[in-house]
Amino acid sequence: MFLYDMQELIIQEIWKGKLLLHCQQNRSLDGIQISHFIHIMKKYLAAIAIIFLGFQSMAQNSESDSTRRALLKTLQQTKEDTNRVNAIIKYGDWWSKTNLDSALTCYLKAEKLGQKLKYVRGELKGLAAQSTIFVQKGKYNDAIEVTQRAMAIAEKKGSLRQKAVAAGNVGHAYVQSGKTMEAIPLLMKANTQLEQLHDSTSVCIFSANIAHVYADLKQYNICLSYVKKAYAFCKPNDTRQVATCLNNITQIYALLKNYKEAERYGTLALTKARESGALTPLCNALINMGTQVYLNTGRIPEAIALNDEALSIAKKLNYPDFQLGALEGLALGHFKLENYAKADFYLNEAISLVDSTEIEHEELGEIYQVKSQLDFIRKDYRSAYEALAKYSTINDTLTNLKHKGG
Repeated sequence: MFLYDMQELIIQEIWKGKLLLHCQQNRSLDGIQISHFIHIMKKYLAAIAIIFLGFQSMAQNSESDSTRRALLKTLQQTKEDTNRVNAIIKYGDWWSKTNLDSALTCYLKAEKLGQKLKYVRGELKGLAAQSTIFVQKGKYNDAIEVTQRAMAIAEKKGSLRQKAVAAGNVGHAYVQSGKTMEAIPLLMKANTQLEQLHDSTSVCIFSANIAHVYADLKQYNICLSYVKKAYAFCKPNDTRQVATCLNNITQIYALLKNYKEAERYGTLALTKARESGALTPLCNALINMGTQVYLNTGRIPEAIALNDEALSIAKKLNYPDFQLGALEGLALGHFKLENYAKADFYLNEAISLVDSTEIEHEELGEIYQVKSQLDFIRKDYRSAYEALAKYSTINDTLTNLKHKGG
C-alpha cells in the first residue's frame, strides 16, 4: 500500500467520526486529554483508601530500617498465637509502603496462621490486607476473590462490624475492577452500618469508595459531596488518610474543570503525602498535580517533572495503574513541547504496560487512539493507520461485549 493511500484511508476514518484530528491544525492533544484521562482518574479515586478498615494498622511514622528491625524482633519473640498474627500484619504494613510483594507474603502468612488458630479477626485482617496489595498491583480478580472469601467468613462467624467491613471491601474490589453496579448495594449497606456504629475512620474510607461509584456514573457533583464527607471524617494526625482524601477531592475538581480548586487541594495533598512518608498517596498526588492541574493550565515543564517523579515511584511500588497515569502524562507533556520522539516512547511504554497487566482493555484502545493522532501529526501515516486499526478493533470488541452483557 502506498503512503498516499494510507493517508487517504486515515482521512476517511476521520470523516466517519472514528478519530478526532482537529489537533492537526493547532498541534495540540487538548481535545482528547480530558476525555481520555477521565477513565484513568476514576481508577485512582479511592484506590488507596486502605480497605482493611478497622483492622488496619498501617505504619505512618518512620520508614527507617530501625523500625523494620524492631518489628521483626517483636515478631521473632512472639509465640504462635493471636499476637503473632497481629505482629505479622504490622510487619507487612511496614513493607506495604516500599515493597508490595514482601507485604503480600506477610499477609498470606497472617491469614494462614489466623485460620490455623481459629482467630477470625486475624484471618480477616490477612485477607483484607491482601486485597489492598492486589488492587495496587492491578490484580483485581484476585482482590475480588479474597474479599469474597472474607465476606463469607464474616457472615458465618463475624460481628456486625466485621460483616459491614467485609461487604464493603468486596464493593471496593468491584469498584477497582470497573464493576460499578455490583459495588453499589454492598458499599451503601456497609456505609449505613458503619455510621450506625459511629466508626468515623471507616465512614471516611467508604464515603470515598461510594464517591468512586458516582464518578463512574459521571455524577461528579454527588461524587464531590462524598469525597468531602470522607475528608471531614479524616483523623487530622493520619496524614496518609488525609492525603488520600485530598487527592480524591483534587481529582473531582479536575473532572469538573475547576482547576483553581483542583490546584488548591492538590497542593495540600502533595504536602500531606510527603509528610506521611507513604509512597502510594505521594505518587497519586504527583500525577494529580502534574497531569490534571499543570497540563491543563499550561505549566508543561512542571507537569513533566512531577510525572517523571511519579513514574519512578510507581515502578518502585510495582503499581501499574499509577505507572500508566504517569506515562500518559509524560507523553502528553512532551507532545505539547513538540518532543514527538519522547511522546511516542512513553506511549509505547504505556502500551507494553497494559499488555502485560490486568489493566482494563479499554485503556489500551484509548492509548492507541492517542498514538494514532500523534503519528498522524508526525506524518508517519503507516504507523497512524496501524494504531487506528488496533483502536477500532478493540473498540468494536468492547462494544460487542457490552451488547452481549459481557
